Amino acid sequence: MKYVPRILLIFTAVVSLNCFKEPLSPILPTWDATATFPLSSRTYTLGDLISKDTSLLKRGEGSQISVSKSASVPPTFVSDFLTLSPKDTSVQMQLGAFSVSSPDQTIPLEIPWLPQGYTIPIPDTVLHFADMRSRLDAFETITLKSGTISLRVDNNLPVPLEVLSPIQLTDLSGTIIAIFHFTDVIPAHSYRIASDDLGSKSFSSDYRMTGLNFHTPGSVVPVMIPAGELLTATISTSNLKARQATLAHIPQQRLADNDSARLRMDDSTLVKEVHIKSGSLNFAIRNEVAVPMVFTFRFDQLYRRIGSAYVQYEDSLFLPASGNGSMNLDLANTRIKSADNSLISSLDIGGSVSITPNQGQPVTISETDKIHISVTNTSIVVVDSAVGVVKPTWVDIDTKMVLNFGTAAQKFSGQLILPSAQFRLVTSSSVGFPADAYFRVGARKVSGDSVFLAVPASQRRITPGGDEIVFNGAEVGQFLSQLSARFPDSLRVYGRFLVNPHDVYVPTIAGVAAVGSKSALAGSANVDVPLNIGIVGGTVRDTLVIGDTSGNGRRGVTFDQSFLDRYNKGNVYIELENGTPAELTFKTSLLNLSLQNLLTLPHQGHLVHLNAAQVNGGGDVVAPSRSTTVIELSANDLSQFNPAEFVAYTVGLNTAGGSSTVQFKTHHQVKVRVWTTVSGRVGK
Repeated sequence: MKYVPRILLIFTAVVSLNCFKEPLSPILPTWDATATFPLSSRTYTLGDLISKDTSLLKRGEGSQISVSKSASVPPTFVSDFLTLSPKDTSVQMQLGAFSVSSPDQTIPLEIPWLPQGYTIPIPDTVLHFADMRSRLDAFETITLKSGTISLRVDNNLPVPLEVLSPIQLTDLSGTIIAIFHFTDVIPAHSYRIASDDLGSKSFSSDYRMTGLNFHTPGSVVPVMIPAGELLTATISTSNLKARQATLAHIPQQRLADNDSARLRMDDSTLVKEVHIKSGSLNFAIRNEVAVPMVFTFRFDQLYRRIGSAYVQYEDSLFLPASGNGSMNLDLANTRIKSADNSLISSLDIGGSVSITPNQGQPVTISETDKIHISVTNTSIVVVDSAVGVVKPTWVDIDTKMVLNFGTAAQKFSGQLILPSAQFRLVTSSSVGFPADAYFRVGARKVSGDSVFLAVPASQRRITPGGDEIVFNGAEVGQFLSQLSARFPDSLRVYGRFLVNPHDVYVPTIAGVAAVGSKSALAGSANVDVPLNIGIVGGTVRDTLVIGDTSGNGRRGVTFDQSFLDRYNKGNVYIELENGTPAELTFKTSLLNLSLQNLLTLPHQGHLVHLNAAQVNGGGDVVAPSRSTTVIELSANDLSQFNPAEFVAYTVGLNTAGGSSTVQFKTHHQVKVRVWTTVSGRVGK
């Protein structure tokens, strides 16, 4: 399409410039005379034009000429469109079994009939003691998950003791707490311990100890009776884990990982590894436990960056007894990663409770007491990169590609009729998933309104790596035809593309791919317009330095005004042979240095007209059109050549019948023969 102005440029350059290549300074006698100057005889083929403009024109099949242009499409990055949508949710974690500690209770067993400090024989005897009452401190009632209770009997006598019956511990309601079996004799000045399991037992802290019956064989000889406590029973507990208790003293303890909960990340996104760019979550926590605590939570799959390493995300806050607390979790520079490379859609939260020593009024605590966590998404979680199965994600595209048709397009105005043209977008996608293109190519017409070219439905799918979108040829022709009055210097591509569309979304390991904020869709646009076109009211305008035959922008001819003054009239003869299928009309103007018009040829705005050549059905010329135009020059006309600095031309183009289309081929040619005559009284 762009070679047409170049042809006309050649026409006008020959007509307007080459007519006066040599200085007009012949020496003639002083009589009425006529001088004839042959100026040019040239043949121009369209093939010559192709060789001069390989960036725009190209030779196609059957010598068909086409306008071909490529332009890069700037990348559109996924940027912040890739997000996770953690669901606003509430989870709860149970306190779990908690530690209870009770100090040892030592009960002395009095033997009043043995005088302390004396040396006497001890007879073989049975010692019976009344039931003893005491209290396990730190709780009032308790239900245990596990634990052990022990009874230690210290024998400070100089004779052995045998425990005659099991010693039993019961609370005041008669509930058996423990039964202690001593199977060994307790040697003199020694002790023995018997234990019982407290698992799953419930009782109160006040207890009664029964079955305190002992036998000693005595001594044959007198023995020294020591001073002090001769026989004691000590109750101790160990590793008590309570399910429920009413207690006043709570020992310092950390209840680690007693319970866990899950935070749903997204309904559709399954990840192996995700790097988060920004986002935050708010944790509102309600403590239903009647003791103050420091609540620590940990995400099993969430890591935050500390220096150059990633550590498991853990944080904590203080919660008053039966009170509330809240905190904001900044997720910037965190990473989600499954431990076993499996796909995950939720985060596992583990909780720990740190209870400081507490002494006060008795409170009842149960392992089923809960810590409620409400999670809200306070800002969008933007993904920097991800390996996994990404939910179908829309990404906006709005970019401009420069499509420079050169100066020829700038000089042309009119209407082209393009029945078909080729427009391809060669895509380069670093997005690891297929994407569907829902965007349009748009441009503004001279009138100001816009025209659009939509991606055909059959061409929407863009595969990762390289792919191609081929637009409908007829639609492309119509699109470009509407722009041909003044081709724009750029095209706009805008709309959206859908990453990982629903029909290819596979929520299994088979659907895993990589994508990130720097993943992009880019490529190049290729326009190929076979010059099988129609031209309606086409006009090409250009201005050249007069006499510039080398294209260097410098004046190539000067006129001797004294010589021109001797002639008072002349003719310009233009003989043209048009071997192209376009009708041509043109006129030429001489301009001074200020671009003011000095002379228009033909006069009074008349046009030189050249019919289109006759072509056959294959577009080949069978009969070129010919014309000879004579333009009369007056003395005043001749006087305008000396101050002329520029030549301007206006060329009209139309295909036969106005809107019909014709083909332009490399062997189409134009022959130009130009000469001039001047006459008048010379030699004065």
